[in-house]
Amino acid sequence: MLFKTSWWRPLKGDPMGWLLDYDQPAVRYQALTAILERQTDVPAVREARSGLASDPVITVVLARQLPDQGWGSPAEPTTATWPATGDHLVLLAELGAAGRDERVATAADWALDQARQPNGDTVLPGAFLWALLKFGYGEDTRIRRAVHLAAKSLVARGAPGASVQRTAWDGLPALWALLQLPPAERNRGIEAAIQTALADWDHLDWTTLEPARLEFGFPHLGAPDLLFALRVLAEAGRLTDARYRPALDLLVAQQNERGRWPLAHNHADRLRVVAESAGAESKWSTLNALRVLKATEPT
Repeated sequence: MLFKTSWWRPLKGDPMGWLLDYDQPAVRYQALTAILERQTDVPAVREARSGLASDPVITVVLARQLPDQGWGSPAEPTTATWPATGDHLVLLAELGAAGRDERVATAADWALDQARQPNGDTVLPGAFLWALLKFGYGEDTRIRRAVHLAAKSLVARGAPGASVQRTAWDGLPALWALLQLPPAERNRGIEAAIQTALADWDHLDWTTLEPARLEFGFPHLGAPDLLFALRVLAEAGRLTDARYRPALDLLVAQQNERGRWPLAHNHADRLRVVAESAGAESKWSTLNALRVLKATEPT
């Protein structure tokens, strides 16, 4: 039971019943599988998975896709661009939309062609690259090249003589993307990039965190926040390390008396459809906070 696990103890209240409600099928499915660890053949999980096809956000996002292209921004909804398409694909990937969906595949293919530079390179924002890998498109040569360039950028970050001195926060989306690759598919260069980026986080001073990092967003577009950073570090298996306790304490302090976390940014300025309204209680922020806390328990 959850109440017997050590990671559950910092919660001020039990948010699971709220997360398992039927109003947001994507949240319900991920709460069942990622938090409660229900097997995929359990009836409740099968039902939740089938419910993703009718998830209201996924349905509306796909309905607003421009024919044979992707999406435009809220400011220019009738003109598809590859950055706006990337943002919407990140949202769909977070919600659990299927990469085998022809509409998703069409948008990804169109955006990759549009993003290709004259020299043939495809330099993608880390979150967009993460989404493409999440959808299972990693065999595409354009994405393979983007992975190589992302790894190269992480290794070069902050190197003496570099034209731009980047911080650990700057490289976080690229790190998130590379962690999506199974260990067996990471060559030495990719693994070196991952370890270089993680080493920066192992020595971060959390006492100097800017207040803006405590303003959580979903999906993870724009400037990385504390919750996003800890989610990535959870995926890397780093959060059992005592050096991350100050960061975890900061996260725990952001919950309300019901064990729920807020959402400051839903990126309505970039997305034609948002996952949920910004406010004091967010199912997506809470779900991701539970992912983080769960990762603090030794396996």
